[in-house]
Amino acid sequence: MNKPKSRHLLLTIYLLFIIVLNTGMFIFMVMNNIQIFFLIISLLNIVFPIALFMWKKWAFWGQLCNSIIIASYNIYIGTEIVSIFIGLSGIIVLFGLLHIGKDRKAWPQLV
Repeated sequence: MNKPKSRHLLLTIYLLFIIVLNTGMFIFMVMNNIQIFFLIISLLNIVFPIALFMWKKWAFWGQLCNSIIIASYNIYIGTEIVSIFIGLSGIIVLFGLLHIGKDRKAWPQLV
């Protein structure tokens, strides 16, 4: 019999936090007529964590690609390197959270 999937509480909290935060950012961007490129990136920052809740491994890789795109853009516009590394820390935290919790480790449960 298949064991029901279970994730670590910290991962659940983190996913909820980034969904709420990015939803707020998306609404702010829509209300302020921000460029479509940034709206798409912001929308993907909502879609990928939701997909992770549904145990989709592609969502992690999508979030990673999104982070690389944002970091590349920040390098292009001359953002300080410290800010770029702070921006990339989110994907590192997510990767770590997907790997904590012995029997509730999320990474092997992703499909």
